[in-house]
Amino acid sequence: MSLVSEQTLHGKVDCRHGINEEALFAACVDANWSNASASDLVDGIAKAINSASDYLGLVEYRDVGPKWHWNISKMSKGRNTVIEILQQSGLSTRLDTMKIQSISHVIQSFSKCKSTEISEWVKTKFLELLTQVSDCDTEGSFRERKDAGLSLIFAFGTLLLLDQLGVHQLSYSPVPIASLEAPYAKLLVSMMVNMNDTEILAKSTPLGVGLLRVCSNKTSADPGHSLFSNRMLLRGVGHGESLRMHAAQQVSISIAETLQDEATTPSFTKRFASDLWMNDTIVHMETNLDDTTGESLAFAISLLLDNGAIDAFVTPIVMKKGRPAHTLHCLCKDETKDGSAKVKKLLELIFRHTTTLGIRIYDDMPRAKLCRSTVTVQTPYVDTSRGGKVDVKVSSFRTGEVIAAKAEFDHCKDIAMETGIPLSLVSDHALKIARKEHQSSRTETTGL
Repeated sequence: MSLVSEQTLHGKVDCRHGINEEALFAACVDANWSNASASDLVDGIAKAINSASDYLGLVEYRDVGPKWHWNISKMSKGRNTVIEILQQSGLSTRLDTMKIQSISHVIQSFSKCKSTEISEWVKTKFLELLTQVSDCDTEGSFRERKDAGLSLIFAFGTLLLLDQLGVHQLSYSPVPIASLEAPYAKLLVSMMVNMNDTEILAKSTPLGVGLLRVCSNKTSADPGHSLFSNRMLLRGVGHGESLRMHAAQQVSISIAETLQDEATTPSFTKRFASDLWMNDTIVHMETNLDDTTGESLAFAISLLLDNGAIDAFVTPIVMKKGRPAHTLHCLCKDETKDGSAKVKKLLELIFRHTTTLGIRIYDDMPRAKLCRSTVTVQTPYVDTSRGGKVDVKVSSFRTGEVIAAKAEFDHCKDIAMETGIPLSLVSDHALKIARKEHQSSRTETTGL
């Protein structure tokens, strides 16, 4: 069972002893260790890396044997390091000696990757990371590292893990100034650093520092940074260790959900606040249309949803002289810094693709919402094009109590059409499995 959260999460990296891609990767894996989906998470990362292996620029990669698969089913859910996972699968033995032609070659190769297993966020951040390291690698020394190939795998895997966990923003503790060797020390420019050299064993790597740069605002490294407000809900903690450095190096990451600050939350929103659900504000746009067709309305709704609207819908009304008409509604988040730009884009679409002459805008509308997540369950119908996998959308209180669950209609429909089993039975079976796995996960977490 794999779990992808739809909530906005942030990660705080403790790199007081330096930062490297292997330890950060291990910490990200450990941060998800308390979930029942840990095995599926790592298997999914391996699948994504396999799909991109031809574009990572590893020299003679095709000659090192079959592509790998990470098996962690026999490992305890403690503070495991990724190096143990790699040793168990044999990956580290094969990749420790893998070379790359150059970082620029990897950039050129990876830019052609079209794998659907990898999100656009991961592709963009990985190319940004490689570009920044390449800008400092004027003498081409990175490719001479004996573990250059393995380092790329760890860095790429870290981005995949962060994406899977829903963490697209990082903050970090100050990086020891002397931990990164020249010429890569240029990567620390505009970043928060620790000028105290007491941490003489602190070591950082170019890819480790680069990961912090591309996943954060480069000056976001103070414990009270705005990414981490006073009110946050801690979702996971992970610890990782690098065994490739001269001394064991530990990195930790805390994953938390940002809660609205009491000082900035409108008073009318506070009235509806509760420990059971989340609160935020949205923008509501609406316009009355009495000279349009159903096809035009459907097209407008589709455009709005494809361009960032959280919902778009139509309600019937009666206008002057008894004319039947419709009100087009569009809802949009306004909590992000690009919220205004998104609202303007949606307004432009409404003007362009409807006959309206004006749009009413209601700003800062309070909203109460449940926690939502998508769970992928494995049903017995494996002899289908989907392999029996069905997504189930789960709505719950903050306490973890499930309020509602709904199996993805299209997934159930595909299985029903291929097997002849009634659609309702496929849906009921998926929901039953989802409830059982959710209960097992809660029992394991609480120890009850």
